[in-house]
Amino acid sequence: MINKTKKHYRSGGFTLIEILTTIVIIGVLATAAVPIGQLMIIRQQEKILKEVLAETRRALDQFYEHYRSFPASFMELRGLAPPNFTIAYLRDAPPINPFTGDQYDWTVVVSGVTEYNDFGCYETDCLSLIDHNRKVFQNEADTNPGNPLAGKAKCCDACTGYWGIWDIRYPRDDRLAINETLYKDW
Repeated sequence: MINKTKKHYRSGGFTLIEILTTIVIIGVLATAAVPIGQLMIIRQQEKILKEVLAETRRALDQFYEHYRSFPASFMELRGLAPPNFTIAYLRDAPPINPFTGDQYDWTVVVSGVTEYNDFGCYETDCLSLIDHNRKVFQNEADTNPGNPLAGKAKCCDACTGYWGIWDIRYPRDDRLAINETLYKDW
């Protein structure tokens, strides 16, 4: 007699179709998550950039209120250079750029109002400002044609050509924020 009630049971495991379907679903979810993660990172960097700029500008204003001049170096904002050995307006000056991780990657707006030079604001990079004020301190002529501050200081026997830090800005002109404004305008 033939037993027609014999059942075939599947042995444990998944079929190839089930595995491929699962892999495709996971791939689609991962592809959707990557841009969201990148957007979150950019938002965090923008938040830090706003905080850094606001904190630095607040410190510059406090320094000006206290001394009636703008600091000639970031060391003055940290309380590590004359006239300011007691008050630290900023712990990290210049602050670290959240997009590049570089402490000296800023455009610095400098003003001649600090000392006895002509008035007006000029833009330069951090390292040019530091180099210029170092040369003024050491009574060296600044003849670097790449430095926008060159020739502005009247170096003589008693050189008073320091340039004060009036503002800092994001250094690149082409970087758009998520809200489609330029970082340099923040």
